[in-house]
Amino acid sequence: MGIYRSQFRGIEKSPECEIYGVKDGLLVAPFDICIFELGFNDSPNPTPVDKLRYLIDAPVKNTAGAEIGTIKSFDLPLGSSNFKPVVFVELNKDTQVLIPNRLAAKPSEVEEGDTVSLSINGVNVSGNVEKRIDEYPYLIPGWRVQAYLVKFNRKLTNNVHGAPVVLTSSKKLLGMLIITEYNMTNGTTKALVFPAHLI
Repeated sequence: MGIYRSQFRGIEKSPECEIYGVKDGLLVAPFDICIFELGFNDSPNPTPVDKLRYLIDAPVKNTAGAEIGTIKSFDLPLGSSNFKPVVFVELNKDTQVLIPNRLAAKPSEVEEGDTVSLSINGVNVSGNVEKRIDEYPYLIPGWRVQAYLVKFNRKLTNNVHGAPVVLTSSKKLLGMLIITEYNMTNGTTKALVFPAHLI
């Protein structure tokens, strides 16, 4: 299901992204709902770190415009590689979201070359793990995140950030798609996937 954060306390609305899953009764979404988009290009801008605290209780809507909940908590990216690019959303009492419950893959269960998939509007997109967990830059200089490097066989855009990536063999969760970089030359997308066992 596609979601976004509404304009809130002077911070422009976020780009659209996907829901990863549910943990401890809270929706798990990507950090994308804490950044903002300018509206005239495909590149969202990070919200200044000193303003991020204002986003607690910000309304989160589905792509149809219905409010489904509010931002409950998230990490602040302060340059540590332990930063989790994950946001927890408290659902409104009358909102239900059905998401398959899958086990998280342990790093020892993941090998380079493993086949993975994600679903976009019911269409499965496959890819392969190119590199096991490493540290990568995230959004702006100084922000770092641990992630798997995965290569998908088609174009993926920013609005699929947050989608769960699943290991084909075990059906366990590899993690959450957090960064996509499309290669026009060969029609593939390199992506960073935040490890499921860290969420």
